[in-house]
Amino acid sequence: MKSISRTVIVTGSIYQSPRRLRAKYTHRTKLRFMLKGISPCRELCRRSPEQETLLRCLAGELAHYGPRVQLIYGGGSIKKNGIYDQVVAILKAAGKEVFEDPGVMPNPTVEKLYEGCKIARENDVDLLLSVGGGSCCDYAKAVSVSAWCEEDPWEKYYLRMEDPDNKLIPVGCVLTMVGTG
Repeated sequence: MKSISRTVIVTGSIYQSPRRLRAKYTHRTKLRFMLKGISPCRELCRRSPEQETLLRCLAGELAHYGPRVQLIYGGGSIKKNGIYDQVVAILKAAGKEVFEDPGVMPNPTVEKLYEGCKIARENDVDLLLSVGGGSCCDYAKAVSVSAWCEEDPWEKYYLRMEDPDNKLIPVGCVLTMVGTG
């Protein structure tokens, strides 16, 4: 079984308040993978007081990964509240080439998983960056272990519950909902 050398999660959540965009934090958690035996998560920016600090930490963390990033997000609320523009600006400033994977729905389907795997393989991405709630984060983790799987990932991981034995793509999560991930 291979493990991810560096996987990062921004613990904390960004939400729109009536007065200003503020950060709200969950209890100390680590990114939990759906598959047993995979837990190489790295926490980042725990208990940071503001959104800008969280995003600054993201900028510093990007230096540890290659130039290709698959940006994963849901229905577009991150575009309405401005987080999308901030994250894309950070990615561009870090010299990253961004491949978008929008439209992650609650409880993503296996068809959506195959779509994300195709984007990851075709562009040989170095990092999966999920910006959104729990479904986006879980989807990114599933793409991580499934993109380079030579068998049908549904059969291998979810029906036979086998451990991954293929290349895994590092996952970063910027959570935008309290209590997710």
